[in-house]
Amino acid sequence: MGYGIETVAGILTNAATTGAQAMTAASTQSFNIRAAASGTSPITLETIWGDFQDPGDVRIRSPRMHDTANAIRMATIPSYFGPLAAEYFEQELFSQDNLTVEAFFTTTPTAAHISLAYMQIYYDDVPGIAANYRPWSGVQPNVVDYLAVPVTATSSATAGQWGAGVAINSTVDVFKANTSYALIGYIAPVAFGAWSVQGVDVGNLQVGGPGVANPIDTRRWFPYQEESSGKPSIPIINSQNKGNTLVYVSDRTVSTAFELTLLFAQLSS
Repeated sequence: MGYGIETVAGILTNAATTGAQAMTAASTQSFNIRAAASGTSPITLETIWGDFQDPGDVRIRSPRMHDTANAIRMATIPSYFGPLAAEYFEQELFSQDNLTVEAFFTTTPTAAHISLAYMQIYYDDVPGIAANYRPWSGVQPNVVDYLAVPVTATSSATAGQWGAGVAINSTVDVFKANTSYALIGYIAPVAFGAWSVQGVDVGNLQVGGPGVANPIDTRRWFPYQEESSGKPSIPIINSQNKGNTLVYVSDRTVSTAFELTLLFAQLSS
């Protein structure tokens, strides 16, 4: 099966007007839902978070959702980077549907301020994707050791876009050869929009989480995602792919280095 999870970024440079303002997807991504292997292959939106400089709502809608006018509309909290929807939130999406993602303002925002929104989308079966995810029940009995790996990635020169990727071993290379590692969670000492990891082991999709500086939210982020979605959510990365497994950050602050600590569990063979 072509199982995969994708973190999609939406970006807006605010105009000084109230009402809906359309976001655009990050340059490497799209709000078009990927084509499923069949019409019955589940696709779900499991988590939403945002980073707005001005008070406003994230709105995600489609004729295939509850309604085309409003659908999912969630208030953001300025300077809060954590999940707005996560626990047991599960919105069905549809193969090749085109989502409309917007910021909605009831009071006039400041022109040129940045609004960011992020969606975590789960695909049960998409041709061409071959990601390796396991449930916690398949990870815990096989844990040999835990390790924490620091990585520093820099945001793009364009606000909200994913910056240049850096390898998971770019700061410290302590991975053992030909060994599988479960990515359990992360620590972000300074808040930012979002981070993602991309490589062959995650189906070459970008998957990650919010850059919230709260370890309670992030230290077991992927098992937490599994508890919320009921689906395998823990990325399994083979050390032979370490140099091509890249970490990215997205933030409204441009060209800025952000440090992450990635929390891994080494697995037995």
